[in-house]
Amino acid sequence: MKYGAEVKIGTRDSGKLKDWLSKAGTSASIGSFEDAANFGEILVLA
Repeated sequence: MKYGAEVKIGTRDSGKLKDWLSKAGTSASIGSFEDAANFGEILVLA
């Protein structure tokens, strides 16, 4: 996001990430784990 990358975080409960999403900017989004896997070129499991 800092360098123009788009970021999608996969989660089971999107409600837990609403605060993060509101601060992250327009290049960030949340979705299911499947959404994140289909979206990404580089995946980080943490």
